[in-house]
Amino acid sequence: KKLQQQRVNNSRLFFQNNSHRFAEQQDLIASYSHYGKIVASVLENAIKNSNSLALEIGPGDGAFLLELSPKYNRVIAVDNSEAMLQRASQLANENNISNVSFVLGDTTSQALKNVKADVIVINMVLHHTADPKQMIADTSALLAPGGALVITELCSHDQAWTREFCGDLWLGFELAQITRWCVTASLKEIASSHVAQRNGFQIQVRLFTR
Repeated sequence: KKLQQQRVNNSRLFFQNNSHRFAEQQDLIASYSHYGKIVASVLENAIKNSNSLALEIGPGDGAFLLELSPKYNRVIAVDNSEAMLQRASQLANENNISNVSFVLGDTTSQALKNVKADVIVINMVLHHTADPKQMIADTSALLAPGGALVITELCSHDQAWTREFCGDLWLGFELAQITRWCVTASLKEIASSHVAQRNGFQIQVRLFTR
């Protein structure tokens, strides 16, 4: 428990101190421009019950909220970094987006207690998460039956410098690892794709349903 809490604190502190360099850090590994449209396309073809509610966990600077907002009646953005949440909120305001609510916290937050989302998006978040398996389990519980979960993540790599320079807690994940966690959380995979990325990184885009 102490180790898990230390991981949580380290991740939160990193983003609190480096929020102004978010785009620069993204570009070191996986720029949003390389996967954002692919994730949007995957969601466009996803099986879901309605377009009522979308939830994004770890919205970063809010770029993908610009994709979600026009397509869903209501959007919730959850982040455990107040600095990053403020950046996402600022971007929403600059683009006159009014249907997004912002929650400071994580997937265990009381503010999400009664949420049943039609779509949940986790873009490049799990490798910053103290317990990615538990986050997936929590997320599954927040998904409406028939809803769609998109996970965008780094494939497993050996570039340990990302821990110091990008605040990564994990060096990506094997495809089978994420699959196991999702199956345990009662999720079924319906699509996947891979995106080659510079500097030796590869991105996996996975679509699951409940």
